[in-house]
Amino acid sequence: MTLLSYSIMSLTSIKYISYGDTTGYGLSGLAYLRGLLNLGFSVYWRPVFWGSHGLQFWSPEMGANVLEAVRASQGDPSLRDLQAIMQLTTAPKDYDIVISHIVPEYLPSCFEEGKTNFAYCAWESDTIPAHWPAILNKFHAVLVPSQFNADVFRAGGVTVPIHVVPHIRRHAHEDITPEQRSDMRRQLGIDEDRFVFYSIGAWMLRKDFPRLIEAFLQEFGEDEPVALLLKTSSKPVHFPLPHEQGKTSLQLVQESIQAFASKHQRSRATIALLAGDGVSGAWLDCLHQVGDAYISLSRAEGWGMGAFEATVLGRPVLMTGWSGQLDFLGHDHPGLIDYSLEPIDWPGTSYGPDHRWAVADIDDTRRKMRELFERRNQPDEHAMRLSEKMCSQYSEAVIMRQYRAIIGA
Repeated sequence: MTLLSYSIMSLTSIKYISYGDTTGYGLSGLAYLRGLLNLGFSVYWRPVFWGSHGLQFWSPEMGANVLEAVRASQGDPSLRDLQAIMQLTTAPKDYDIVISHIVPEYLPSCFEEGKTNFAYCAWESDTIPAHWPAILNKFHAVLVPSQFNADVFRAGGVTVPIHVVPHIRRHAHEDITPEQRSDMRRQLGIDEDRFVFYSIGAWMLRKDFPRLIEAFLQEFGEDEPVALLLKTSSKPVHFPLPHEQGKTSLQLVQESIQAFASKHQRSRATIALLAGDGVSGAWLDCLHQVGDAYISLSRAEGWGMGAFEATVLGRPVLMTGWSGQLDFLGHDHPGLIDYSLEPIDWPGTSYGPDHRWAVADIDDTRRKMRELFERRNQPDEHAMRLSEKMCSQYSEAVIMRQYRAIIGA
């Protein structure tokens, strides 16, 4: 790992708390951590992980492989410097600033009197949980990934300064050969001539995969050279709904297909499922190469990492036209899908009945999928222009200049 030529002794030292996993929180946190090191800061990293005692701090005597990100690092080119980062950051050292990049429920255990404390977090509805302002208003400032989040946090009662710090695009990708792409297609049962809509996300209500499956099956038949590829978790996560309890993602996809077949007397289009946990970054790079167009009917995003990566890589993106993804897609993006704001009914979560999010319109989803499919043999100039813009606008150098200015170091 190469550090830029700043004098570490002249810069403020930082304690950085973030997840040591490969979730959106975890990967974005690691990108900022790397950026702070490349600016020359002295950083003390305190990773947190889900262990036998719930969320807990990692310490060196536990062994590096306790952290999911370390286990994934050999299969992810963007994490191959993680061991070097840990060597630089995991020994205790003095610090002036504490940056806690975790869900607000756990922020109180990270706040340190006598230090300058920053919180970095995100949310996915039009209202933050009622108990969050009391937590967040203790901090010097709050950092969020999108303007959508900044507006929601302010409206929800956060009175300390709120700063938008976008996510950093991945700095390294696996080189995927045509043979690797063809091999993945064969493994997934997708013929070479099929146009592939693909989506990435854990199986949960917020991602709304059943609605995407329904729209796809309604629009396309088996005789058309098209497929839907879903990369998701092996089973529902984050408080499964009652009808999801005890089932795998594969079973739930099969139920969606069977429900469609019982209502419509026609052949169904191809749906491929990659349902697994801890899939390597190299596999995801290959997935982005197999896919022709990214689609998500997610009901809300603080940022939207899957669509973000797809956009950087030049893939056309169809996505619900509301929440954090508008920061990088733009409000005039041609692939934004119509929606209606609806109350949230998700038992067990911090989403309340007075919270709303966007439920994608199936008819408009079908129209936009059809339009993109019909243009499949034409270059997508908008996607190419957006990719070029993203590569420069969300580079580490650009984002970390903003970050450094905000923390005042």
